[in-house]
Amino acid sequence: MSIQLADYGDAQLERGIPGLEADNGPNSIVNRRNAGTAEIDFGLAVAAGADVDTAVLPSTGCHIIGLSVRHATMQADKSGNVSYAPKATIPVMEIGRLWAIPKDPVSPGDAVTTDATGALSTGGTIPVPSALWETQAAAGAIARVRINLLPSRPATSSVSTQAE
Repeated sequence: MSIQLADYGDAQLERGIPGLEADNGPNSIVNRRNAGTAEIDFGLAVAAGADVDTAVLPSTGCHIIGLSVRHATMQADKSGNVSYAPKATIPVMEIGRLWAIPKDPVSPGDAVTTDATGALSTGGTIPVPSALWETQAAAGAIARVRINLLPSRPATSSVSTQAE
C-alpha cells in the first residue's frame, strides 16, 4: 500500500466556507493592504495596487496577485458584514487551495476567471493566472479552486559603482 500525497490524506478541511483554505497542503499566503475604496470579501481575486504590498479589486489589464483568504478571527461589523474594509490587511493566497463560490457552473480543470467585482468564475473577462477549479459546482455553490502563482516580489535595482 502506498501513501497518497495528492490529496493530503485526511487533511481535507470541511467544505462550505468561502475564503477558507481547503486543505493543510503547501501554500503561500501574504498580507496586503486594501488600497481601494471598496470592501473586499472572501474568496475573491485581488490585483496589485499602485504601491508595494497593496491590493485592489481587479480591472482590465491588471496584475492578479492571488485570492483573498478568510481570516479566522474576523468579526462582523455593526451591519453583520464580514469583509476587508479599505486600508485593512488582506491575507492573499498565492499558492494553495481555497473554497470559493463561482458565478458560473464550473468543472474540474476549468480555468479560473474574474471580473471587476473579484468574483471567481469561468466566464469572466479577466484571467486568474495559474488557477484551476478542482471540483464541480453549480453557479452560487461552493467549489475548490487551486492557485499556483509565483510569489510577488518587489522589483529590485542593482547599483554599480566605479572606482575612480
